[in-house]
Amino acid sequence: MKTSIKIAAAALVIASFGFEGCKKGANDPFMSIHTRKARVVGEWTMKSGSGTDVNGSASSWNYDGSNYTYTDQSGTSTAGMKWTMSFVKDGSYTTVQTMTSTGFSETITEKGTWNFTGKVGDDKNKDHIVMKTLSSVDVQTIGANSQTNTTTYTGDDAPANLYYLDELKNKEIIFTWDGTTLAGSNASSSKGTMMLMQ
Repeated sequence: MKTSIKIAAAALVIASFGFEGCKKGANDPFMSIHTRKARVVGEWTMKSGSGTDVNGSASSWNYDGSNYTYTDQSGTSTAGMKWTMSFVKDGSYTTVQTMTSTGFSETITEKGTWNFTGKVGDDKNKDHIVMKTLSSVDVQTIGANSQTNTTTYTGDDAPANLYYLDELKNKEIIFTWDGTTLAGSNASSSKGTMMLMQ
């Protein structure tokens, strides 16, 4: 009986090394039967987020799942917001961000490519995700007037966002970012977090 238990325990330990889903982010599950790519792929909705930016002056934002609040030196403004992200297995993505307030609405649809980063310096393999924008369509409506602006990017001029995968679960992702640029005596920084859920 004891031998059977030992064999079963050993088999479980050995099998665990075969799982693709090893812990990378600080709050990742210890083990997962899903690969990191399988955990990212799908339809996601932003449930909460917050951030600060400093570039000459400071600003901050907060999102509670329904309302987006932005504060800078000129004051505070609030709007309703919904933000969805779709990551496809082929490496493409689509995000749709809709903001609404009295007499105003704006929908920004962004399409591009995504992938994990490799091991660079202190970063682990696949602990960051990079999203490269290929097109952005911005539709603004003020009262009865609507305006659409479309921007497309090709090659190395395409802008990209880099996010640390603080938590990557099957139904929940937490993106974080924290960076500073110092050019002479001029410094700018950006720090924030976003929680996405399926």
